[in-house]
Amino acid sequence: MSFMQDVYDKVKGRGARVVYPDALEERAIRAARWLVDHGLVVPVLIGPAGAVRSKAESLGIALDGIEVRDPAADPRRAAFEAEYLDLRKHKGVTPELARE
Repeated sequence: MSFMQDVYDKVKGRGARVVYPDALEERAIRAARWLVDHGLVVPVLIGPAGAVRSKAESLGIALDGIEVRDPAADPRRAAFEAEYLDLRKHKGVTPELARE
């Protein structure tokens, strides 16, 4: 058994997630598809949902089994902003920076 096969066997079926914050990058979309096709983890692409779907379509890559999260449309956005501000205000983060 190869090293990589051993790694695959350890993660397969555990329900782990891999998050790609640059969802509009071709490599991220291709990697997410590969992970789903091999049943290893649940990939999550972070970016504008419409643009991510359009990019995947232009590459001929199906997004079934891949989560797409749009931070701008997430109902928990305000809570995330508040928590980030609270955690980083000592470093000079302002409400505007937290929102961004």
